[in-house]
Amino acid sequence: QYKHLMEVIYLNADALSDTVNGNNEVVVIDTRSIELFRQSFIPGSLAMLLSTLNKEGALQIIKADAPLVFVCNDAEANAVVSAFAGMGFTNIKGVLHNGFEGWANSRLSYDMIIEVEADEVAMDLPHDDNMLLVDCRVESEFDEQHISGAYSLPPSALGDIALVSALPERANLYLYCNDSVQSTLAASVLKRHG
Repeated sequence: QYKHLMEVIYLNADALSDTVNGNNEVVVIDTRSIELFRQSFIPGSLAMLLSTLNKEGALQIIKADAPLVFVCNDAEANAVVSAFAGMGFTNIKGVLHNGFEGWANSRLSYDMIIEVEADEVAMDLPHDDNMLLVDCRVESEFDEQHISGAYSLPPSALGDIALVSALPERANLYLYCNDSVQSTLAASVLKRHG
């Protein structure tokens, strides 16, 4: 079930599935590229790139003592664990052995985020009464310019469950930002919280 290599504890897919099944306290963090994450990810996992991660942003979304499990390739496991430990996360449970491929090979369920081009959204907007555009850029960018009627959900607000829960339940959410990083993180947070 567990394979200990250096300071990283590796969990196989079945062990991870058992750990997260019905346990909302465990936070699964996927550090793969945004493109790979959007194609398929473990339900409830959060998309967080090491290259754009900072302590303040991570701590706004995840409690420092939350139990963490990482999805990354095994060659990056030490760097991922070290980065989060260095930011003060104290309850690191392990890394999924063989990354997402290990999960997929175990035939466990996965989720995805559908990417839609701006022109498709523009065509659908007049015909979809339940469409809600969600701007995931920082507040200053939203204040400077945004699509009329868009809801602002900046990265700094992703840890505010009340604000996240304020989104209409039956809305068809279309998230956007400048580079897909913030909107993918926001989508993963929203999916995690149902």
